[in-house]
Amino acid sequence: MIRKLGKRIASAWVNLPLRGKGLVVVLILPATILLAVAASIFLGSTKQPERTAVVVGATLKTRAQIGQARSLILMAETALRSYEITGQQRFLDEYRNAGASLAQALGQLEQLVRNKDVQSRRIQSIRSRLQETEEVMAAILRRVREERGTPETMAALFDEDRAARGRLESEFAKLETDEDRLLGEWGADQTQRAIHTFIAIVATILLGLIASILAIILFATGIVRRVERLQKSSAELVEGQAFHLGSVSDDEIGRLEVTLNNTSKLLQQRDRRLAESHEAYQKQNAVLQSILDRMSEGVIVFDENGRILVFNPAAENIMGMPPIEGPPSAVVDRYGFYLPDMVTPYPTTELPLTRAMRGEAVDSAHIFVRNAQRVEGVWITTSARPLRTEDSACGAILVIRDVTVARRAEEALYQAKDQAEAANRAKSEFLSRMSHELRTPLNAILGFAQVLEMDSLKTDQLQSLEQILKGGRHLLTLINEVLDIARIEAGHLTLSPEPILVSEALDEALDLVAPLALHRGISVSRQVAETWKQHIQADRQRLKQVILNLLSNAIKYNRDGGSVTVSCVAKAGDRLRMEIKDTGLGIPASKMSLLFSPFERLGAEDTSVEGSGVGLALSKKLVEAMSGLIGAESEFGHGSVFWVEFPLIEGQMQRYERCLDPEPPVIAEPCQRPMTVLYVEDNLSNSLLMETVFATRPGIKLLTAMQGRMGLDLAREHVPDLILLDLHLPDMHGDEVLRQLRADRRTKDIPVAIVSADATPGQIERLLAAGAQSYLTKPLDIKNLLAFVDETSAQVQAARTDRDPGSLHDGRFESTWAR
Repeated sequence: MIRKLGKRIASAWVNLPLRGKGLVVVLILPATILLAVAASIFLGSTKQPERTAVVVGATLKTRAQIGQARSLILMAETALRSYEITGQQRFLDEYRNAGASLAQALGQLEQLVRNKDVQSRRIQSIRSRLQETEEVMAAILRRVREERGTPETMAALFDEDRAARGRLESEFAKLETDEDRLLGEWGADQTQRAIHTFIAIVATILLGLIASILAIILFATGIVRRVERLQKSSAELVEGQAFHLGSVSDDEIGRLEVTLNNTSKLLQQRDRRLAESHEAYQKQNAVLQSILDRMSEGVIVFDENGRILVFNPAAENIMGMPPIEGPPSAVVDRYGFYLPDMVTPYPTTELPLTRAMRGEAVDSAHIFVRNAQRVEGVWITTSARPLRTEDSACGAILVIRDVTVARRAEEALYQAKDQAEAANRAKSEFLSRMSHELRTPLNAILGFAQVLEMDSLKTDQLQSLEQILKGGRHLLTLINEVLDIARIEAGHLTLSPEPILVSEALDEALDLVAPLALHRGISVSRQVAETWKQHIQADRQRLKQVILNLLSNAIKYNRDGGSVTVSCVAKAGDRLRMEIKDTGLGIPASKMSLLFSPFERLGAEDTSVEGSGVGLALSKKLVEAMSGLIGAESEFGHGSVFWVEFPLIEGQMQRYERCLDPEPPVIAEPCQRPMTVLYVEDNLSNSLLMETVFATRPGIKLLTAMQGRMGLDLAREHVPDLILLDLHLPDMHGDEVLRQLRADRRTKDIPVAIVSADATPGQIERLLAAGAQSYLTKPLDIKNLLAFVDETSAQVQAARTDRDPGSLHDGRFESTWAR
């Protein structure tokens, strides 16, 4: 039982808050003193002698009753004063109760002193004083109850009450003085008892003082020991060690230990996360450093003060020097930065670093670097970007690349280009001279052979002469084809793409090869369909040249009595394919890759079929130059299919019909004198279109010429008011026709409008500068064409009005139309 009680007390003491423990330690001494006093009083009251018990008892009762009465007087006065200060009703109740108790105490006191005459008279005096006091009390209570007293009145009553109670107190004091005799007699007896009581009190106080000192020592020692333990654990915690939690109490230090223990756990978790983050950072940093170390581009990073933070090995290898810090001028001097002229030092204000520090972005700035380590110099490109935080710049990053090899390769490429252009010019000059040198004797051979053919010759001589003409013409064809290939390769081939009716192009070519097919006994058939009525975009003369070559090959390499079939097939992407199928021997699959190679006849050179192996190569280059495709499919022993494919386009007549207004055309007012227009065009469809268009202008007379020289003759003979001139003519080029028109005084003032499918700006500017008034591109915009003709007609009529009617072309008509 005692042990359990001790454990409970110990547990309660441990869990008691420090404030409670301190209070207990502080109260030990006062409690001991109080205990000693209580014990001494107790001991003194029980050890009195029997013989003085009655007297002293009565005296003590009297004094006690007097003291009680005086206490009640004091209590009443205190209650009244408290009420006066606070105004609380409970103090007034205490005041009333004290008055009632005082009357009772006086009655009891009267009983105690009834045998004493002096004290009886003193009691009567006290009673009269008490009555005065009760009257004042009644007046105060009545005023308070009725709430009709003013502060001044109540203050007067309070003062009167204190005065009455003072008199009453005086009477009690006299009564007490009378009792001193008895106290004197009782005092002698109490002297001895007081000595013993004093000794007991002193001993108790000493014991309490010793206990208090011991308690303070134990209390302080316990706190110091626990604080030292906390200090040690905290030091271990700072060093990253685990916090050692001992026995835990529920006081402030115990709670602090628990808090530190929890903090230790949180710190350990944080340390683990920090360690993991640091490890990840180390790995990431290692990866980034590895990337920087292995990059072929140099990377340099500067802070906002221009100090180098990163300078990877590639940068040092490119520059030939380690990092250099200093002002931009020192960097330019030490590294040897020069402008692309390799002589002028790079301006410091234009350095990529300086510009990036200003907040600019720099891309691929070319710098020539030459220093003591890079004597021959290197070319670098530098890209720079400013580094920024959310609110300010914090430096710059530069990425440099060594482009010396590429630069030198570029310079070599330029040199090679110049050499190639020189070689191309030499080639063109050579071909031009060879053409002249070959054609001149060939002209003599063919010319004299034809002269001999007109003489009367023997049969064998005619056969020999026929072989000479045949060989000469074959050689001329070969020369023309070789020259065409050379022109294509040199980029000198001039094309005039325009809308071409498929049936017209095929029929014209088929008509030309019909005699050859008839001679070989080969039937040529057409698979006519709606596709034959469509138009393709191509150069008319070159397309006819390609189709003739394919048809000739289909006939030449066919078997006797075989067949050739021509068809058109629509393909995806608005394209049209023209196919030429023959029933010849076909081509082996192993030789198909050589089909379009120059001078490659695929074994036909061992046969009697004449050829040079240039036709298909030329056809391929011509088709591709016209944005077309060419190909072949063959099965050896069963024949071949050759095809060409071109984009579809709307024909000029179709365009005219589509753009024509549904309402009947407005016929222009007839001219006072007919206006003559000369149209020089070799394409019959285009000529028919122009006749249809000009039918809406009855006052205009249209003349057409299909050759350049014929157009020149008509222009000199009829002196038209307007000439529409195509560029690609069979006998001469359109710009030569324009030159001759401007050189002849009879035609130099006639307005000339170029009508061509070549809409390149350089071509337009060149011909306008050569004297053309306008440039109209194919396919023609009919409304624009008519507007141009009407404008020219108005100028003609105005000129006729202002000038002599017989002089139609004294001045040149200017036009704003140049399309």
